[in-house]
Amino acid sequence: MYEHLYSLQQLEYVEFARPPIILLEESLDFDRLKAAALRLKAISVSLGATDNVPGLSACAKLFLSPSLEELSTSSSMAPFIHALTNPKTFDQLRYYEAIEPLALAGFTEFYAFAAHCPNLTSIKFRPRITAEINQPDDIPSPPANVLTKLRCFDGSLQLAARIVPGRPVEKVIAAFPFFHGEVAFEASLKRLSESSRRLRALNLAIRYLEDDYLSIISRTVPSLEELEISLYLNLVPGVGKIETRLHFDQLKPLSRLRVFALKNLQDASFGPTVAPEPFPEIAQGPAQISAMKELSKNHQHLEYVEIGQTVRWYREHDFWIWRSPSESAVVHFDLAGSE
Repeated sequence: MYEHLYSLQQLEYVEFARPPIILLEESLDFDRLKAAALRLKAISVSLGATDNVPGLSACAKLFLSPSLEELSTSSSMAPFIHALTNPKTFDQLRYYEAIEPLALAGFTEFYAFAAHCPNLTSIKFRPRITAEINQPDDIPSPPANVLTKLRCFDGSLQLAARIVPGRPVEKVIAAFPFFHGEVAFEASLKRLSESSRRLRALNLAIRYLEDDYLSIISRTVPSLEELEISLYLNLVPGVGKIETRLHFDQLKPLSRLRVFALKNLQDASFGPTVAPEPFPEIAQGPAQISAMKELSKNHQHLEYVEIGQTVRWYREHDFWIWRSPSESAVVHFDLAGSE
């Protein structure tokens, strides 16, 4: 059934799901496949917890390719992948994606794996609430000599707070659970500011916008050039409503700001519908221009602004152009304020 794999010398990407995995150990001659696997650059494995251990162990042997650059794996597969690094080093691996470990031991296993991946620049942990982790400090920090080239982190804000400090991270994409309070929010952001490089981009998914969240972000991470905030509690009327001028004033410490977005997340469970407008007070044309003048005055490097579902402004030379979601230009004004 898998005879054709042996001749695919140019094979660079493989994606495995559950059905073929169960038969891999019996069907594949790994000694014959080894030569072909040398050129694999990206592998994605999506297996559930019910898949059999022999099948998982057999599939893990495919990850011995020294040319591997991208690895995406399931939580049930991760321990078998991590175990392969004892005799191997993945010098070419740049991107790693997995589900956040169920227990604290899973983080230790990942750090041991990452120690054999010296050139990892981007990692993504799909967040989930774990049984053993109640506070951010419960998550162990990686050893100082691990993830030394990391540039981008994608996962929970709590995990970012443990991994980012002391590493050259420039971009963080993070979700902040609603059950952690403002103190935990500010404490986690302070740890992000401890990156060994200037943190340039922050993309946050939060339940709703607390009164001083923008102020906390601005004073804690003033180096940001890109700030995007997505609100995921978008079905409750008034939750996302903000007092425009007050919150825009809170952004003043972000002197390098080029991109600013503040919007509701789209709820996939409702299909391709538009999320409710969270900021109706600035959704109308005249109010938009007033808000943009305020932002332009305080942020000389601003290039793009997106607020709610309808406010999308692009800077083109000395003009701001408003485009609807369909990308049709409707109105523009120059930096002096004339329309």
